[in-house]
Amino acid sequence: MLDLTQAEAEALQVAKMFMDYKVVRAGRAPVSNIRKDSVVRVEWVSSSQRSFPTARSRAAYLWLYDNNWRYREYCERHRNVLQQRANGEDVPIYIWTSDLLLGCHGIEVAIRPHLYPWPSFGDTDIPQRLQQLHRCSPGSHTSIKTSFMRKVHSRIAAYSLDFMLQCLLYDIHMARSLMMLVSIAERQNAAPETLSTNYHTFDIYWKHQADILSDVVRRRGASANCFITIAPAEWKFPLHSPLFEAYDKDRSDYIYGRLSEIQGVLTQHLYHVLMKTVYNRKSFYTKASPSCRRSSEPWSLGASELNLGCYLEATARRNAQSIWKGNALSIS
Repeated sequence: MLDLTQAEAEALQVAKMFMDYKVVRAGRAPVSNIRKDSVVRVEWVSSSQRSFPTARSRAAYLWLYDNNWRYREYCERHRNVLQQRANGEDVPIYIWTSDLLLGCHGIEVAIRPHLYPWPSFGDTDIPQRLQQLHRCSPGSHTSIKTSFMRKVHSRIAAYSLDFMLQCLLYDIHMARSLMMLVSIAERQNAAPETLSTNYHTFDIYWKHQADILSDVVRRRGASANCFITIAPAEWKFPLHSPLFEAYDKDRSDYIYGRLSEIQGVLTQHLYHVLMKTVYNRKSFYTKASPSCRRSSEPWSLGASELNLGCYLEATARRNAQSIWKGNALSIS
């Protein structure tokens, strides 16, 4: 499937995605940023008469239809929608946003079939598949984010390059998480905000983080916080050559493209390098707290008085937003 050209892969799609976004570049930043401006929209392909550009594309379609029951299911739904429209029924060609985010399990298989050749590859239908196999109970919690991040960290670069797919999974993940939160709040007769301390989209999350940092400062007797915002569009950072050399070419005809197209991988790289550096030294250290000095010489951040030394353990907190939207990760 990965050997298919773009035209061959698009011929397999049952539905297509649309989204409003804007490419922005701040100041002299070497990398542009993609700003997501709307929720992802999905429409069925308008024609039931499939035209395959090559015999290989047709063979891929027949293989998917025979071996991927989720893909076959969406092909039949697509055929039914077009048949109803042909009969004069008022059936929209698009999928309602509420149905898309909450009810279309495995929709990514219909949109990117070449990236989901087997039903077990799906990200948004994990509970349904595992319950059919008796491998999880109806009350089990599964993670779309964890499932997709495993693909992003795999050797298949197509997952980390497909910005639209990342946005689709992000929207579905957020919608289902928020609906689950509202449902729990209704059962417990409580406001959703009071149960949202683990959701960074709510103000109470950040207030809770501020309280934690205040407690750390009070316990340590000094403020030793370092806030690092990781945004690929704002950093010039050493890149791992085997991983990024193919993208570090400012030429539109280069086989892989430019660094601006792999914001997710860039953000993850910056995040892992900095967190590894920080945790190797265990903590942040300032000369204002000599009692925390260790025998080994701390690594200096530069001309600043701030060094890496002995007490990151409590003061370094990770507030990680999703890379799917191209947002920054922050280490504080």
